[in-house]
Amino acid sequence: MKLYQSVGPNPRVVLMYLAETGLTVERRVVDIMASENRTGDFLAKSPLGHTPLLELDNGQYVAESVAICEYLDETLAGHRLLGAKAEERAQTRMLTRIVDQQAVVPMTLAFRGAEGLPMFQDRMLCVPGAAGDLKRQAASGLAAIDRI
Repeated sequence: MKLYQSVGPNPRVVLMYLAETGLTVERRVVDIMASENRTGDFLAKSPLGHTPLLELDNGQYVAESVAICEYLDETLAGHRLLGAKAEERAQTRMLTRIVDQQAVVPMTLAFRGAEGLPMFQDRMLCVPGAAGDLKRQAASGLAAIDRI
């Protein structure tokens, strides 16, 4: 297997998972600042140009940090981190979705429309006018998560 990683919060999730479990996977850094993830070679592997990306030994690819962590947990780690039982894995998935929906998505969109606008405006749709409201939504979501 090979993990294509880059800077950013999503690739960092997989690196934290690997650190927590002690698993090792061959890694290759993708320079997203130089748009390496937008080249034909990389897009053939990851049509949306997303990192992280896990290349399996059979030539298939798994994108998205949570899916990669779940795959590794089920195949290599033997459910060491995300839960050994269906109920435990369901709780992990539930909390991950809540954090994503309540905080990560609005925070990411806010960053792309504000501080990150120069980097993202030519790469994807950004909504600068919504950045302030999205920041407030992310703060509200973080407060809600604290109540769980």
